[in-house]
Amino acid sequence: MKKTFNLGKIDYLNNGKKNCPVEIDLDFDDKRLSICGTVWNHIKSDCYTAGQCLDDLKEYFPNDKIFNEIYLLWKKYHLNDMQAGSPAQMQYLDSLAATPDNLESTNLYKSYDWTCEQLKQADLLDDKSYFYNGKPYRYGSAWLSKIVPDEVKQQIKDLINN
Repeated sequence: MKKTFNLGKIDYLNNGKKNCPVEIDLDFDDKRLSICGTVWNHIKSDCYTAGQCLDDLKEYFPNDKIFNEIYLLWKKYHLNDMQAGSPAQMQYLDSLAATPDNLESTNLYKSYDWTCEQLKQADLLDDKSYFYNGKPYRYGSAWLSKIVPDEVKQQIKDLINN
């Protein structure tokens, strides 16, 4: 299932003109979710930004119900089949965003080495509760899948079909 959402035009260049069309592409095959945004130039011959730019677009759509629904899906499930950590590792890393030392949650994973060091300090670099190929899973050693729950699958289908 695929859908392109046309969200109207924004003043992306800060020149007082809302002339940059915004589109969000949502692609879901019932297992893998991919969501990408595009901010086009005024004639749609080229884009100013594209891909994983939804954090940057959020300020332009604070009250847009569709954008915010897609944004939350993107934050939680985008590329759900490319998780570097086990559920416990990811939960721990996500918890670091709530600490005063890490107020910039969008830049939480500063580097692979930094992330591994955080997990090592928490005795989670090798997750002894999650086995992959018969061994405790080491962070970043494979791409793991995060299952999209049935209620979220239905939410995505409803978005696409409306």
